Amino acid sequence: TQPVQSGPTQHSDVGVGKRAFAVGDIAYYWSTTHRSWIKTNVLSLNKDAAGVTLTYNLECKSKVEAWQMRRIEEPRDTPPDVSENAGGGFAVGMPVQC
Repeated sequence: TQPVQSGPTQHSDVGVGKRAFAVGDIAYYWSTTHRSWIKTNVLSLNKDAAGVTLTYNLECKSKVEAWQMRRIEEPRDTPPDVSENAGGGFAVGMPVQC
């Protein structure tokens, strides 16, 4: 996949699942290392051959999936739910309860 760097785009044109982000958007990224939400900017999008956004390159991390991100207006009082867009399961380093 090739990163796409362009000016701000319509949110309906990008992203997979419930959340879509455009280049230049301010967002929050869930850091499994710091176990907290980190405020960041979307630098570019990684799209497949059909033009569907697969991941986002952020100021703080590259190739981030939308389920690991929150819009500025969304609540961030808990870690992300990986089942939301990732097909279930857990991300590496994510805390789990037994």
